[in-house]
Amino acid sequence: MTRKAKLLSLCACVCGAAFFALRHFEPSAPIVTKQVSVSSLDSAASETGLPPSAGKIVSLAVVFELKPRPVKSPAVIFESGAGPGSAKIILSPDGKLTASCGFWEPGVGWGRVSFNPFRVSAGKWTPVALRAEADGTFSFFSGGEGLSLNRRFFIIDASSPKISGGARNVKLRVETGQKRRAAALFVWLAKPLAFLGLVYFLSLAVVSFVRPPWNRAVWAAALFAALLGFGGSFGLGSSTERGGYDDLAAAFSRGQLSLPGKPDPEHLKLRDPYQFPAACKYQAWDKSLYGGKFYYYFGPAPALARILLLNVPRERFMFAAWTAAWGFFYFLFLSLMRKRFFPETGKFFFNAAALLGIFSPLSLFLVSSRWMHVEAVLAGSAFLMAGIYFFALADEDDGLKPLFIAGALFALAALSRATLALAAVPFALALVTKPKRLSAFLAPLAAGAAFALVYNYLRFDNPLEFGITYQLNSTRPLVASGRFFSLSYIPAHLAEYFFSLPGLACEPPFLVSSRPNWEAYKPVFSVFLISPLALFVLPGIFSAGAKKYFWPLVSAAVLCAAAVSANVVITTRYSQDFAPLLSAAGAVSAFSLFSAGSRKKRLGLAVLVLAAVISVSAGFCLRIHAFAHHEPRLMALYINIFG
Repeated sequence: MTRKAKLLSLCACVCGAAFFALRHFEPSAPIVTKQVSVSSLDSAASETGLPPSAGKIVSLAVVFELKPRPVKSPAVIFESGAGPGSAKIILSPDGKLTASCGFWEPGVGWGRVSFNPFRVSAGKWTPVALRAEADGTFSFFSGGEGLSLNRRFFIIDASSPKISGGARNVKLRVETGQKRRAAALFVWLAKPLAFLGLVYFLSLAVVSFVRPPWNRAVWAAALFAALLGFGGSFGLGSSTERGGYDDLAAAFSRGQLSLPGKPDPEHLKLRDPYQFPAACKYQAWDKSLYGGKFYYYFGPAPALARILLLNVPRERFMFAAWTAAWGFFYFLFLSLMRKRFFPETGKFFFNAAALLGIFSPLSLFLVSSRWMHVEAVLAGSAFLMAGIYFFALADEDDGLKPLFIAGALFALAALSRATLALAAVPFALALVTKPKRLSAFLAPLAAGAAFALVYNYLRFDNPLEFGITYQLNSTRPLVASGRFFSLSYIPAHLAEYFFSLPGLACEPPFLVSSRPNWEAYKPVFSVFLISPLALFVLPGIFSAGAKKYFWPLVSAAVLCAAAVSANVVITTRYSQDFAPLLSAAGAVSAFSLFSAGSRKKRLGLAVLVLAAVISVSAGFCLRIHAFAHHEPRLMALYINIFG
């Protein structure tokens, strides 16, 4: 072992030891947890004993038995805090209990959730429970009745909680959001740095022992490990449940196209089983119901890939794997462009462009998500980028094999996301003057199209039906009225995807959507913010080299953006259909600037610095948006540190 390898191994060991030492240090553990259990509280407003400074909390549960007394005006039975973050249980003169809790959504502000009143009998002990858990679940039960609601995230004011007389067997539990700020900030910074340091130094040490092309395999594994760390919040996040493409892969493994499990018979008896409340009640949300069976309207390609992996990995693993695959082929494509057209581009500029593309704010947001919807777009972009690499590789090979592989990968991309089928059009047009090469590229695309038509027919008795018509979600009224897709949406939605700027806030996540109908997986920000390397496309329009690849990439991005803009729903994850194409085109343009004269090189450096600043700041804010939905406790940690 050389001296360099020994030093790198030592650095890796130090980083690894630091990471595993910090892994068991939990700064977000509550410092105030109060459990009160008393036989009775007879005073009009008895203090529970919680310090008045308990402040904002991330979890609250109060359970007691109540023997209501007649009241002439609404009486507060339980109360914690004041203002928009308070929680209350109120007894009305007609003998009904009503509960309400304040909740806070990042980038939106305070809201309030209220429960329908439950009647309680006077002179009879009745169990009552109000819970607001850290996963965003609110529940209120009185006697044998109850109801649960879910909000993405909340903070409740728990200062000086009080319970009125007439209650007994009171139990109160709260978990405060007032954590150890200095310790939390230290762990928040140290854990990622230690983990990334471990991956980097270990990869350098291993690379020193292997020869090309195996060094690329080492860096691909390092890329996957880094993205897996981002996706798992470097050990700070919680585990991920299985579902979605796991179910579809399990169905394919059994030789069936429908999902495992049958619809509830009561669900099928409804006059309109497609209504959204019914889908939620019978846990059938976002599935397609046809012929008494459940299907998914998402593309089948990711499920077929899972079968090759024996359907073992969970979503977090697969999200990191798809993103790493996209990043790996993106790196290979840039290497090919640099070797063929821009050999003067320095190593620093090349690595900077590659890293800005792979670790863009959009990539880090999606790899931190937990929806099967996201796996479809990540898999599609991975197949698409691999297809673009093999298409470019075909120029160095007079044979037709690379083009055939490229066509097959484009087909798999379309079988992941149907909108990506349009990405093949500009590349096919580039081969119009070469019939044999065009045929080699189009043959697997035609086979993929035939597979999709047969797959649709076997499921829905219609080769052109992907399952949208029969989906069970909140967009059902739009689908039924024919307003789910429309060309009239394209101009306004394209403007959103390309030019929508965020608003600024003084609290996490700091960047908020300017749209009034903000949703969990929005904000929809400009592609130049969430994929900053696309900024280089603008100067590239006038001066980019490698026009043979620059314009097909830009054209494919515009076609895919127009396709997703025809959907009534606009969302961040749809940007992944065209943002990687713009990043690749931007990198080609950047290499052209870095290989030109000093004046253009200075322009390229200025744009690169701007892209790096945007990438770091927007990436930080978008990850907080992801935590707001998937990791409420991590969101509380961010609130504690920065809010």
